[in-house]
Amino acid sequence: MDLVGDDLPIDMLRLKKRSRSALRRDGVHTVGALLTRTPDELMALQNFGVGSLIDVQRALGRYGLTLPHSPVSLETAITRLRFLTESLDRRQQE
Repeated sequence: MDLVGDDLPIDMLRLKKRSRSALRRDGVHTVGALLTRTPDELMALQNFGVGSLIDVQRALGRYGLTLPHSPVSLETAITRLRFLTESLDRRQQE
């Protein structure tokens, strides 16, 4: 799939339902609109957490796309680290 063009629906990214719903609720319906949002802006959306951010970044990465960079706030960095640490702990316990 070629993601050239700003008007492609975010459905083309095959995001998880929670990620897709949070984006739609905030008016993000196209890949072009998504690519204007920084990670911090996305993390500020209701029901959009680290898992959703990772989902979006992976989906975009499959097509060589990335979100625009923004300085990560300390709070966001801590939240991401906690999520990753918990994920690793769960995997080690399995």
